[in-house]
Amino acid sequence: MNNTSGNYSAANHQWVSDAQTDAFIYNNGSYNQCLISLDSAWRKRLEHVNHTGIAGIGIWALGYDNGYTELWDGINDYLTDCYADPCSGVIHDFGGPEKNYYNNEDYTWTIAPPGATSIDVDFTMFDVETDWDYLYIFDGPDDQSPQIVGSPFTGTNSPGQFSTSGGALTMRFYSDGATVTPGFLANYQCQTQPAPVATFSLNSQVICQGDSIQLINTSTDGDTYSWTTSAGGLSSSAVQSPFLFPASSATYTIGLTVNNSTGSDQSIQQFYIQVDPHPVAIADVSNSVIGIPGGVAGFTNSSQNATDYYWDFGDGSSSQEVNPWHAYSSGGNYTVMLVASNQGCGGDTTYIDLKVSEAGIINLTTEVIELYPNPNNGQFSVIHTKTGERIEIFDQIGRLILDQVASDGITMIQLPNAASGIYYLKYRDRSIKFELQ
Repeated sequence: MNNTSGNYSAANHQWVSDAQTDAFIYNNGSYNQCLISLDSAWRKRLEHVNHTGIAGIGIWALGYDNGYTELWDGINDYLTDCYADPCSGVIHDFGGPEKNYYNNEDYTWTIAPPGATSIDVDFTMFDVETDWDYLYIFDGPDDQSPQIVGSPFTGTNSPGQFSTSGGALTMRFYSDGATVTPGFLANYQCQTQPAPVATFSLNSQVICQGDSIQLINTSTDGDTYSWTTSAGGLSSSAVQSPFLFPASSATYTIGLTVNNSTGSDQSIQQFYIQVDPHPVAIADVSNSVIGIPGGVAGFTNSSQNATDYYWDFGDGSSSQEVNPWHAYSSGGNYTVMLVASNQGCGGDTTYIDLKVSEAGIINLTTEVIELYPNPNNGQFSVIHTKTGERIEIFDQIGRLILDQVASDGITMIQLPNAASGIYYLKYRDRSIKFELQ
C-alpha cells in the first residue's frame, strides 16, 4: 500500500496476540481497526498450514505488493517440499495461544528440525475436554513411532516437560463434536549435534612384512566413517578404526571422511611406512661327516635379512659369529642349530645334521682339506687331516705370497698386506682357489 493517508504508520501498529496478526488502529473522525497480515503474521499462518495439514489458506490482494517481496518470500520458504522446521518454536492448538480450540478437529503434525538429535518440550498450558478430546504424542517422525509415557493426554493431565529420543516429534490432536476448552500451549527447543571433525593417526609406521597397522580414529561427533588409501588393503573401509596391510615400504596417502546429521569433514594425510622383511636362516657345513682327532667343521651362513646370529653346535658349545668353525672332541651324531634374527621382525631357525666319527671309523689317510671362509678378508682357516705339511699361497701370476707349516687339524692364515683378488692355496697335491676381498 502507498499509505498516502498516513493511517498505516508504526505509531498506529499493534500486534493482536490472540489472532496472531497485525492491526492498525487509528481515528480519522471515527474509530477504525484494520487487521492485516504482515511478514511475521503471514509466516505464522504458513507454519500453521504445514503443521496441521489443512487444505488451504485464503489470500487477498497479494498481487498488490508494490515491489515488496516479503509475502511472496514466505510462500517460497514454507509451501515447498524443502521446508525445514526451526530449531525452536511454539506449539499450540487450532485456537491459537489465547483462544479455545474447535470441535471436530483431527490433525497430525511432525516437527523435525534439520540436524536435531533430540527435542526438549515444555507444556506451559494443557486443558482439553476430559475423556472426549485427546492429544497423542509420538517419539519419532510419524504416528507409527512409540508414544511417550502417559500418551494420549486428556483433561488437565499435562505432558509437562520431556525430551524425545531422536530429532523428530509427532503429535495428533482429536476433538469431538461438542465442548471446547483453552487447549494446549508448549515451547520446544531442539538439541543439535556438532559438526564432525575428522582426525586420525597410526599405531605404528614400522612393521614386519605381512603385519598390519591400525588406523586410530580420533574424530569427534562422527556417526559414519569412510576410509581410502592409495595402496595396501584395508580390513574394512567403513569401520571406526580399521587395519591397513602395507605390502612394501612406501609413502601411503590415507583419507578419512566422517559424517553425521549436521555435515561431514575429511582428513587426508601422508605417512611413510617402513615394511621390514622377516629373517630367513640358511646354513651349510663344510663336511657333514668329520673324524677325530682334528674334527673341525666350518659353517657357512647364507641367511637373509638378519643382523644377529646364534649357533648351537649340539655339544654344549655355541657361537654368535656369522661364519664360525668348531672343533668336536667326541664322536657322535650332532644337530647344529642356527637362529638368524633382526631387531624388528624376530628370528628364523634352521638345523644341520653332523656326524663326528672316532679314529679308525673313517679312513684318515684320505686327504681332507677345506678353506674357510671363502671369500675372506685375509684372515681364514685351513682345515686338514695331515700335519707337518707345508701350506703355500700364490697370486694369479704365480708369485709365492706365503709359505707356512700346517699345524694340528686347523691352521690359521693371515694375509694382512695382500691386495684384493684371486689367490691359490697349495697343500700337498691339493689346490684351492679363493678370493680376498
